[in-house]
Amino acid sequence: MTTDMAERHARALAELTELGLAAARELGAAISEAATPGEKATLAAALHRVSRSVRQSIALEARLVRDAARHAQEAAAAAREDVKRRVDRRKAQVTAIIERAIWDEHEEDEAHRLEDLLYDRLDAEAAFDAFLTDPIEAQIASICETLGLSPPSLLGDAREAVEGGEGLVPRDSSPCENPGMAPARAWAGSG
Repeated sequence: MTTDMAERHARALAELTELGLAAARELGAAISEAATPGEKATLAAALHRVSRSVRQSIALEARLVRDAARHAQEAAAAAREDVKRRVDRRKAQVTAIIERAIWDEHEEDEAHRLEDLLYDRLDAEAAFDAFLTDPIEAQIASICETLGLSPPSLLGDAREAVEGGEGLVPRDSSPCENPGMAPARAWAGSG
């Protein structure tokens, strides 16, 4: 439901509630002034119908407020999930490229130590909005410098491969959703 429609419905319900309350007040006063028991019974029945309508309007107003709050929460959760997905994807992209450089330049023990530093650095950088807006090449170069690695010589080609999904398929396996989770030495085209 659009915001304009929700606001229009809320205004209409508020107006119906006020009209119903005014009618209920008039019926209440008329009951006490009724001349015969038949008139009182008729007015009491009308008051019951009007008051039921008022209660339904109030309940519907409350439901609209709850629904709007729920929709806002769902939208916020979807936005958070989208950011998380984008952060995870960026981390996987950076990891895939830098792990390749780590394993190209270092033996197993040192490579594992540098991978741990890489993961820590990525977790720290992912806490900031710039992680998703800074160019991936600059992130890769900065992390490589911090880890004492030579930046990949073809960062432009690496970016195209990461964005296009090329070169990120593990050898001897089918494509995986999160290529950055496998060791770089296993990636096709490394070396």
